[in-house]
Amino acid sequence: MRLVERNASMKLSALVLTLAAALVASAAPAAGQAERSLERCHKEASKRTAKHEATLVKTLAKCFQKVSKELIKDNEVDVSGAARSCSSQLRKIINTEKPTKTLEAKTRSRIDKRCEPALNAHTENQVLSLTPSGVAEGIEAANLEAYCISFGGDGTFDSVDDWIECQLRAAECQARMQVGTQFPRILEWLPLIEAEILALGPDQKYLDAAQVLSDLENALDGNDDLEMDLNCGPGITDCGNGVVDVDEQCDGVDLDGESCISLGFANGGDLTCLGNCAFNLSSCFSGTFPKTGQTVTYQNDDDGDLEIGPDFAYTDNGDGTVTDGNTGLTWEKYGDDGGMHDQNLLFNWNDAFAVHLDRMNFTCDDFESMPAFANDLALMTSCTTDADCVGIGNGLCGHAGFQDWRMPNRHEMHSIVNIGNASPAISSAFNDNCVLGCNVKDCSCTVDTPHWTSTTREASTTQAWVVIFEHGIMEPQAKTVTRHVRAVRGP
Repeated sequence: MRLVERNASMKLSALVLTLAAALVASAAPAAGQAERSLERCHKEASKRTAKHEATLVKTLAKCFQKVSKELIKDNEVDVSGAARSCSSQLRKIINTEKPTKTLEAKTRSRIDKRCEPALNAHTENQVLSLTPSGVAEGIEAANLEAYCISFGGDGTFDSVDDWIECQLRAAECQARMQVGTQFPRILEWLPLIEAEILALGPDQKYLDAAQVLSDLENALDGNDDLEMDLNCGPGITDCGNGVVDVDEQCDGVDLDGESCISLGFANGGDLTCLGNCAFNLSSCFSGTFPKTGQTVTYQNDDDGDLEIGPDFAYTDNGDGTVTDGNTGLTWEKYGDDGGMHDQNLLFNWNDAFAVHLDRMNFTCDDFESMPAFANDLALMTSCTTDADCVGIGNGLCGHAGFQDWRMPNRHEMHSIVNIGNASPAISSAFNDNCVLGCNVKDCSCTVDTPHWTSTTREASTTQAWVVIFEHGIMEPQAKTVTRHVRAVRGP
C-alpha cells in the first residue's frame, strides 16, 4: 500500500513539474520569434500588394477591352454594350453595400493577419522605427514616411496600418499606369463609359462603378489637359525642375503661392519645400495650445465632450529634440543612459539655470550617451561656437546645434501635459521605447515627478512653480529642493 502511495506521489510531482515547465515555456517568447514574425509580415505584404496591383490591372483591363471591342472592332457609335460588363467588374473595386467584398478589403485582411502587431509576435516599433527595440534589425517602414505623402500620407507613420495604406495606394497608382499605357485612348473613353453606366439606373452598383471611373480619370488627368499623367510617387518625372507640376505641392523655391498662414498656421513661420516636392511644415506655427487629451465625457459640454483645440502635433527631429507643431516650441528629449539628458537628473532651481542650461548651450553636441556626464564636467567639451567642436561629436556647439535653450515658463511646461494619459501624463513623443540604457536618439523618457518651470511664485519668491507629470498638476515648491529640468527653445 505504501509503495502504491509513493508511486502516485512521484507521478503527481512529475506532472506538476511538467506543467510548470510548460507554463514557463509558454510565458517566454521563443528566441527569434519576433524576427520570424517580421519576416512573415514583410513577405506577406510584398506578395499581397503585388497581387493586388495585378488584380486591379486585370479588372480594369477587362472593362476597357469591352469598350475597345465596341468602338474599334465592331465600329459601334457608343459603348452601351460594354456598360453592364464594366459595372460588374468595377464593383470589385468599390462596393458601398458590401465593402468587405472589395479587392482592397480582401488584400488588407490578409496582410493584417501577418502584420497587425496585436495578432503577431512583433511590435509596432519593430515594423516602423528606424531604431527598433528588441530585435537586431526591423522593417524600418519609417523610411517611407516622406515618400508616402505622394499617396495621401501626412509624412508620419503613426501605426502599421499607415504603412499598409501607403503600399496599397502605391499599388493602385502602378495599376493605373499600366492600364493607361495599355489603352492609349483611355481619357477619351472614360467619360463615355461612365455616362453609359449611369444611364443604366440609380442603383448603388452603377453609382459605385461610375465612381471608380471618375476616380481613375482624376488620377490620370488631374489638370484636365487631356494628357495622361503617368506618374507614381515623388520626383519620378518632374520633381526638381523648379516648377510646381501636377501632384506636386511645391518644387524648390516655388511654393505655388502658399505660405504657413495660407495653410492654416495662424502664427506664420517659414514654409519650405522638401526634396520630394511636398511642403515642409516643421517651421510653421499655429500659436495655439492643443487639446488637453481628455476624451471621456462626464457631463455635456465638458472638456471630454467638446475637446477644444487642435490635436497634439509633435515631430521627433531625430537629434534629441521634439518640436510642437501647435506652439512652435522645441523641447529637449530625455533618455535613460546616465548622460546629460538622463530622465533621472535633478537640480535645485538655481542650478537648473547655472548647470543644466549651461551644458545645453555650451557643450559640443552628440555625446549624449557618454556615461557620467551628470557628475563629471571634465568629460564634456565646452564650447562657444561650432569652431570649438571641430572633430568632436557632430561638430556643433549646443544641443542639436542650438545655443538658445532656456527654462520653460509655467504655461509652456503645462502645454505638453496630456491628461488622457497618467504616470506620466504626457504624449508618447515624450515617453516612448524608454528602457534602461537608451539615449535620446532611440527613445524618449519622462518620469512622473515634478519638473521645474522658470516662473517664480508671486506670493513667496523663495518658491517656483513645478509641473507634476503624474497627473499634470501644478504647484509651487521651494527653490532649494531638487527637481527635473526639461529645456525648451523657440518659437
